[in-house]
Amino acid sequence: GMGEVWEAEQLAPVRRRVALKLIRPGHDSERLLARFESERQALALMNHPNIARVFDGGSTPAGRPYFVMELVGGEPITTYCDRLRLPLERRLELFFEVCDGVQHAHHRGIVHRDLKPSNILVSSESGEPAPKIIDFGIARALTDPLSGESYLTEYGEFVGTPEYMSPEQAAGDPADVDTRADVYALGVLLYELLAGARPFDSETLRGAGIVELLRVVREVEPRRPSERLEEGPPEAFERAARDRGESGPGLVRRLRGDLDWIVAKALEKERERRYGSPQELAADLRRHLADEPVSAGPPSTGYRLRKLVRRHRGAVAAGLLVGLSLVAGAGVSLWQAIRATRAERVARAEAETARQVSEFLQGLFERSDPGVAKGSDPTAREILERGRQQLERELAGQPIIRARLQLMIGGILRKLGHYAEARPLVESALAIREAELPAGHPDRARAVVGLARLEAELAHHETAEPLFRAAHAALAAALGAEDPEVLDAAVELAQVVMHRGRYAEAERLYRESALALERVVGPEDRLVGHAWSGAGNALYRLGQLAEAEAAHRRALAIYERALGADHPSVALVLGNLTGTLAPMGKYEEAKATGHRALEIHEKVYGPEHRFVATALTNLATVYGGNGELDEAERLLLRGLEIRKKVFGEDSPETGVDYKNLGHLATLRGEYDAAERYLELSLGIDERRLGPDHPRVAWNLGALGGLALRRARFEEAERLLGRALELMRAKASSPPVEIARLERDLARAALGQGRLDRAAELSRAAEVSLAPSGAENPTLPSVLQVQGQVERARGDLAAARALFERSIALNEKLSGPEHPELAETLVDLGEVARLEGDAAAAADLCRRALAIAEKAHGPDHPDARRAAAALKRVGSG
Repeated sequence: GMGEVWEAEQLAPVRRRVALKLIRPGHDSERLLARFESERQALALMNHPNIARVFDGGSTPAGRPYFVMELVGGEPITTYCDRLRLPLERRLELFFEVCDGVQHAHHRGIVHRDLKPSNILVSSESGEPAPKIIDFGIARALTDPLSGESYLTEYGEFVGTPEYMSPEQAAGDPADVDTRADVYALGVLLYELLAGARPFDSETLRGAGIVELLRVVREVEPRRPSERLEEGPPEAFERAARDRGESGPGLVRRLRGDLDWIVAKALEKERERRYGSPQELAADLRRHLADEPVSAGPPSTGYRLRKLVRRHRGAVAAGLLVGLSLVAGAGVSLWQAIRATRAERVARAEAETARQVSEFLQGLFERSDPGVAKGSDPTAREILERGRQQLERELAGQPIIRARLQLMIGGILRKLGHYAEARPLVESALAIREAELPAGHPDRARAVVGLARLEAELAHHETAEPLFRAAHAALAAALGAEDPEVLDAAVELAQVVMHRGRYAEAERLYRESALALERVVGPEDRLVGHAWSGAGNALYRLGQLAEAEAAHRRALAIYERALGADHPSVALVLGNLTGTLAPMGKYEEAKATGHRALEIHEKVYGPEHRFVATALTNLATVYGGNGELDEAERLLLRGLEIRKKVFGEDSPETGVDYKNLGHLATLRGEYDAAERYLELSLGIDERRLGPDHPRVAWNLGALGGLALRRARFEEAERLLGRALELMRAKASSPPVEIARLERDLARAALGQGRLDRAAELSRAAEVSLAPSGAENPTLPSVLQVQGQVERARGDLAAARALFERSIALNEKLSGPEHPELAETLVDLGEVARLEGDAAAAADLCRRALAIAEKAHGPDHPDARRAAAALKRVGSG
């Protein structure tokens, strides 16, 4: 209120738009002038991307002081987050930047004292949101005064905004305010970002009068964010959930636990119990996101008792004497009675629950008997819907039994692909168990596993991972680290970790779980097969194909013995084996296993289940790799339609099909279509998985490969270089993927005439492939690029040897008519022509032309290239 801020244009020394802040006329008392100077010096001390910068300062001809600072556009952080409906994770990312900025100010000895959304503006810099902290007008130096005056705030004068003010600020002693006042304000901001409301209602707070306002800030404990949501107006609850991309119960569940505790610790009335710095607050939030234990936690019993005693000293002291004597006499007897009856009570309750569940299921299926159903033949979905309705009617007063049956029916609906029907059942079961069962009960964790499985099958892996981690930790605490149920939960966690691109970590989790399960349940149990199948998938992603094949065959043998040849779990392993055999050149065996997997899935789940789509994609990869592009396209398009129905247009699962269709269009020479498909896939992955995910690198690499085929070498180098940078940043990135990018970068360098760089990159690609063995399917193309480099250098003998080695290995892996042979045959023909052997050159080019025309037709770029080469050498 003491200043005016104008948008202005600075002309020198740099021409730019700036913010000009100056004292309002009539507000030039010594104290306000000192505070204005304090803000200028506070900002001048700091240099941080999340704090508005000071460029200059001075006085107007009339003597009014001013300073020139960075012009910050944008909007308050809460408004920005709600307008874009950012999920909790993105909100926390912005909050981390704010914490970094406040921490920087604290390191410079400055406490802001008025942190609130209107002083934290979010604007877009280079397409990325950037929060900026502004208005250090009431900042306080922790050591020496910032201005020449020391009386900025006198005792009894509070400064700040009531809703964000710490209790010590409300006490009115400026000397008693330190950095933890800003931590408190950050806690209020965090509360608002998470729950869409402040700890205390603004109208109530401001309408209470100054004395009551300060009492509330200093003494009243706010409700936790999850409780505030549930207890508030329904329309506010729904709006908060919608603005965060959550369901109402889902948002409450996300907040309950860690986030409630973290906010409560930041808002502690006793600052000694608060986080010591913004850095500590941010670190605890990062631990929560990483599913690590947080330093915050629910208030201990002792702490709550101390608070109670402090509020009711007299009554507690009088009752304590009587209570102690009664407790001492009854304690021993009560403990013995508890021990004697606990086991019997638990066993009796479990038996009764099992009896009622059995009777419910028996009755449900009896109603489906043709005699009872009057000749109708209900589907499984209809039977389950009857069961759901029966639950609501008959078990409303028996929540524990209802929750068990809801999980059972929800799990079956999930397996059938009816996710919308499954979700409310699973979420209701979880809510019941959290309300009815004590903390630490394994059934609470089992309900979390049910929800995690649903999220994972919907490809919401960023949501599924923390759920699986929490459930695994809870089950391990309740049942022991090597209980089969705990180990199986670890396998499901590994699967989500793999989907998030952390392949080495996933392989370790799978392998450790498999070996532990072999010890606990024996080597032939289906749980062991589940773990080895996952290990095979991770090994495949790491480019270790022989090891992946061995793991899949091990899992397949276990599943077939344990479950039978036509079980859907057998089909899943067959699909994984199919995807591993194809890049090893074992196309006929891969087709057989792929078709067998597809038939099982269609028989069990029907024609439009997500597992059917997965089987179609696996088969398409086999046909495409073998040059049978029409059949590959038919399979991919069918799989794409299924995924659109199951997951939606903007799902990473759907993005996989777009990428595969882009690759297929590239092989066909349909480059415009390929570019459209690949950009669709890239956009989905960047939005849904994040800009640093390995799948983003794969899409960039595919677009780079397409640019190579169009001879856009500089564009290709840019795309491929970014992809390689992303891959190398991930320690778990598959060496084969890195090798392919290095190979294609070598091609881009070769296209620009940079032979030394091309040679260096192609050798690096061969080194990257070394751990995968001497017969990796990518090696022929790497050898081809090395041959092209040597031919460009004029070393025809070296080029011939490399081309011949590439052709021989490609023929061994993929057969004598594989489409990829055509290009290398033309390269070898060019060497023969340069050596003066026109007949040999013509033979090689004819063979290349025949292969390309058979695979793609005469108008494909590979066929045209072979025809042009044949024309150069004549008939031979």
